[in-house]
Amino acid sequence: MNSYDYTDKYYSRFLKKIEGKPAPVRLIMERTFHSAIWVLETIYGLNASEIKSATNLFVSKLKNREFALIYRAQLEIAWTDADSFLFGLHSFYNNLAIKIKKEHKERAIADFISEVMRYHVGNNLSAYNKAATAYINMMLQTLEYLRPEKFSFEKSIYGIDNEGKFLLGPCPFPYSDVPMTKLNKMMLKRQKAPSREELNSYLMKEYQAQGIEVSSFEDFTKFERAQRIHVTTIASMLSLITEDTYDMLPEKSYYAEENPVRDLLVPFKSDKLCEMLKTKPQGISKSGITIFFGDPECLLEYLVLKEICRGSKSYVLYRLRTAYGDLSGYYDLEDTYFYSIFGESEDKYNYEVVKTLVLVIYASQVFSELFSLDEIMMRASGPIPIGVLDKEPEPIGEKSIDEQMITVQFNKDDLGEEGSVIRERHVQGMAITRTEKVLDNASGNHLDVLCPFTWYCLTRTENFSLE
Repeated sequence: MNSYDYTDKYYSRFLKKIEGKPAPVRLIMERTFHSAIWVLETIYGLNASEIKSATNLFVSKLKNREFALIYRAQLEIAWTDADSFLFGLHSFYNNLAIKIKKEHKERAIADFISEVMRYHVGNNLSAYNKAATAYINMMLQTLEYLRPEKFSFEKSIYGIDNEGKFLLGPCPFPYSDVPMTKLNKMMLKRQKAPSREELNSYLMKEYQAQGIEVSSFEDFTKFERAQRIHVTTIASMLSLITEDTYDMLPEKSYYAEENPVRDLLVPFKSDKLCEMLKTKPQGISKSGITIFFGDPECLLEYLVLKEICRGSKSYVLYRLRTAYGDLSGYYDLEDTYFYSIFGESEDKYNYEVVKTLVLVIYASQVFSELFSLDEIMMRASGPIPIGVLDKEPEPIGEKSIDEQMITVQFNKDDLGEEGSVIRERHVQGMAITRTEKVLDNASGNHLDVLCPFTWYCLTRTENFSLE
């Protein structure tokens, strides 16, 4: 059975059940109903042995058996009694959320969710294990019920604050499911199915009403992918995010229009870097470092790194700003595990490139005598200059650093391009100045321009000022 079959079978009954309830309650119950439909569709056709073996993966491999067993029991109900699962899942989440808050298990559920995501991505479960995928999606729906104010849909859980409570952040797509919910209800009343053109027109209008610009079915697919990437990233990093690391989560949702690491050449092997980093002599500064790229194709903009400790373990968190949004993740220095959203793909090329890029940049800072920043990255079209800022810039005037937009200029000639026309890059929050004479090859004259800081590691170069 597919989702349409399940919807046809159960949706009318479900709408009667939620009739008369307040709008926020109906919305969250609708979301849970459709999550349940998705779970049923995913496990349809599996036998009891397949369900048991998949859920046993989590129970046997994960540290928190309590939560592992709770979700296994729900998946077994879904397989044996679809009616009870569909109409009981909302109460299950409500009761679980009450238990977590009453027993102060916010940290425990965050650790569990991140551990499940790590095991899932690290073992590529989605590629072959439908039951495991259903288990994970059922688990992620729990986050809808854990907000301190459950119906504050504009907020999402991003981590755990220093007092052990849930840390919230803005939800980039708070009502993106409303158009499909309206469509499902509309379809119940129609005797004749709408044409593709009618569906397209209706959905575009409804999505635009939510502030989401779509103009084709391809846009719908791209948007759904961006949602999935955002949710998966947040869940995977949940246990590592506090007030101090909040800025490592995506600030700009990643829309994979093209591949930002295409033809990127990083002449290092990630396994060698992993071994080397086990013996690193030092870490990076507590405030983190920001690395700027003079990418000739303007696909990579900057990389932020922070090093943190959780218990006895150390992690390097990263946020890579690309032309298509932010890619965030982490590296476990002890276990040599690297998380990237690209790890879910069967093709590991993008995963290995991002992993090697992050690790070699980090290694260049903790093994400064072994690496030259000028030799780290190239594209087929030319080298990528790199610069590093490892200090917190001071606020200027009354504006905070986050409110400032500073213009940084690159000299095109220094990036291997003809002429020496100045192009501008906007780097939020960084005030970097240095004036230098640069030869204009076309005229033979020297020009006063802002030095292309991407030539340098700012921690080892004099005459830079942070204003």
